[in-house]
Amino acid sequence: MTEPRGRIIHLVVLVAGLVAAGLAVVLLRRAAGLAAGRGVLETGRPVGQALLLAVVALLLLAVAVFRPERLRTRSLKRTAAAWTLTLLVGIVGLWQIVDSEVELDGLTGTRVSSPAEADAFLAAHLPPDAPTYQIPTGLFLQQFEFLSGDNVLVAGYVWQRYADAIPAEIERAVVFPEAIDTRVFEEAYRSDLGDALLIGWYFEVTLRQAFDYSRYPLDRQDVWFRLWSASADRGAVLVPDFASYKDIVPTSRPGIEEELVSSVWTPYISGFTYTLHSYNTRFGLTDVSYRNQAPELYFNLGLKRDYHGPLLKHLPFTLAIAGLLYGIMLLGTSDPNLRSRFGFQTLAVIATTGALLLTVVVEHNGIRDTVSAGQVSYIETLPFTLYGLILLVTVNAIVRDRPDAPAFFDDRNNIWPTLLYWPVFTGILFVATYAVFFLS
Repeated sequence: MTEPRGRIIHLVVLVAGLVAAGLAVVLLRRAAGLAAGRGVLETGRPVGQALLLAVVALLLLAVAVFRPERLRTRSLKRTAAAWTLTLLVGIVGLWQIVDSEVELDGLTGTRVSSPAEADAFLAAHLPPDAPTYQIPTGLFLQQFEFLSGDNVLVAGYVWQRYADAIPAEIERAVVFPEAIDTRVFEEAYRSDLGDALLIGWYFEVTLRQAFDYSRYPLDRQDVWFRLWSASADRGAVLVPDFASYKDIVPTSRPGIEEELVSSVWTPYISGFTYTLHSYNTRFGLTDVSYRNQAPELYFNLGLKRDYHGPLLKHLPFTLAIAGLLYGIMLLGTSDPNLRSRFGFQTLAVIATTGALLLTVVVEHNGIRDTVSAGQVSYIETLPFTLYGLILLVTVNAIVRDRPDAPAFFDDRNNIWPTLLYWPVFTGILFVATYAVFFLS
């Protein structure tokens, strides 16, 4: 490369890096303004975009500073090290952004936070001429435990207030239609409020729901309670008992035990929603019409997983295998004296990478046991990346041993594959992290 052309490329890279850094600052300011306006951090996407631009800026500036286009070994090594470190910091930064974000849209259905919102939703979706009896309903959750990938055991209290004007044929009962097992459901208290009857029940039920583990271990789950009245066919309509909660803001976690303990999950939001359901049966009631887009009350518990445990379980294994593969690449050389000293043989490389492949498959199966069948989770990026590296290291050893090996594999004792190894590895993880959490 001629000197004038090299200077032009250097200047272009430097300007591009500075522009990317400036755009990153602009996006950060925008995200800060959004957070200040909303009062909660719902700005993960612009912050993630700012971090992406910051990473791109640092990569470009590393090229501008270390000048790898001169093809000097020291410059190439420094550029590769700077890229690897930048991408690693970027990955950790993306994890922190995802973990700190509050997703209010993660609740199932249409969120209602006041009697006016609930009345407006019901007025828009209930038949205008049908008689209705509103029954304020509340929940208080004390414990939960995931029994499997799809089943969760929940314990707590549910109560209802029946105004004296509600006729006697309206059954005093509440139903959890999605409970597959009810260990306990018993009346805990009953009180005459003067103008209404308050009944509370204690429950321990197992709910079966289709949870989404595609973002595991940085996933959020919504455990919802679908609530039915036992007399929905007679006009009973369940409404949230807002008056029973000190604060109904989702981030204040209304209806959740403050000292609720879980080693894996942390409740971060809760609240009431309405969801519309249609049915193709009348449940044996031939004198009523089919229910179409009928509103049903839900209580939602938003959970955030502590991602440090799964990462500490799988990440060291990934780094160890990646390090071993890198060591195999470092031993590769076309110098016969060094090959003799290291005992390097292509068949030995194939045997070693084959053994490592079996180890990665066993680890991958362990990950698959954690998530639901049919779903691919984010953490599987680790074994998938290792599969690719094992294949590339094997191909590198085979091609390098050929008499007509391209210069890319034979230049300065395999310098190019070894220099690109860690930037490619961390780059794949960074791109996968950004794609899963900010593009999907």
